[in-house]
Amino acid sequence: MLEKERLLTNHPAMQALEKAVIREIWLEKAVALSLFLTGCGLMWRCYPDLPLLAGLGVLLAVIGVRFGVSAVKIWRAAQHPLLQLLRRQPQRIVWIYSVAKDLMPFGLYVFSRGTFYFQLDDGRSLDLSVPARQLKLISRTLNRLLPEASFGYSVERRQLFAVDPSRLRRSQGGGEADDR
Repeated sequence: MLEKERLLTNHPAMQALEKAVIREIWLEKAVALSLFLTGCGLMWRCYPDLPLLAGLGVLLAVIGVRFGVSAVKIWRAAQHPLLQLLRRQPQRIVWIYSVAKDLMPFGLYVFSRGTFYFQLDDGRSLDLSVPARQLKLISRTLNRLLPEASFGYSVERRQLFAVDPSRLRRSQGGGEADDR
């Protein structure tokens, strides 16, 4: 158990996961604030003359408040549901896979992003965007940290997850680990 605690705090892969969580937390806050401010600006600017745009402003402000309420609940990375699961209940994660995407408008490479999908034993899913160059490092570390979870995407695993998520545990015949 001491090995896992050290791995959770000091390993470069876990630090990369924590950075990605922090980025996600602040991105949610920025989107909520910009929606709210845009909505308020539209209401203030358009109210008497353009009621349709003022109504759109009300809608944007309400959506911004809705996103803001959920965004302000998490201020530190340790409060994020994914990191809490990894620290407190890692056995609830039954399947992990990642997808890498390249942004290439007009055939010109701009950047790559990767997304990890964490499938839970209750049928829920968590996802986290990380730099594509860190996908393999994080995947290998999680493979060691979560020996019961299946790794890699396949149609068969998707079907198993839809039927009974707990069948994806390696001890229950969920399959061997992939590095995808």
